[in-house]
Amino acid sequence: MILFVGVVNHWVTFVAYKPDPKNLSQAKKQKVKNGENLTKLYYLDSTNLVHMDSENATVPERIMDRVREKIRLGLKVTDKWTVSVTIQSFYDVRAFMAKLVHILNTP
Repeated sequence: MILFVGVVNHWVTFVAYKPDPKNLSQAKKQKVKNGENLTKLYYLDSTNLVHMDSENATVPERIMDRVREKIRLGLKVTDKWTVSVTIQSFYDVRAFMAKLVHILNTP
C-alpha cells in the first residue's frame, strides 16, 4: 500500500509493506502465529523532516534549526507565517501517521 498525502506546503509518502503470508519462512510464520506483526512502515517527507518522534515541546526549536540552516546557506529567510504553518503541519502529519499506523497494525 502506498499513500500520498498533500499537506499545505509539501507532500509526504507513506508506504506500508505487508509480506504475502504464502511467501514467509517457517520462522516468520511462527512469529505471525504468536501475534507479531511483520508489516514494515516507511515515511518519506519532501521537507526531509526526520524527527517524527520528537517531543511536542522540541518541535518548534527543530523547525527553527532548519530556518537558521537556510540562512547560513544564504537561502531566502522563512517568514513567521510559513514557520507556524510548518510547525502545525508537522503536528498534523504526525497525528495522521499515528492513526494510520494503528489501523494498519490492527489485525
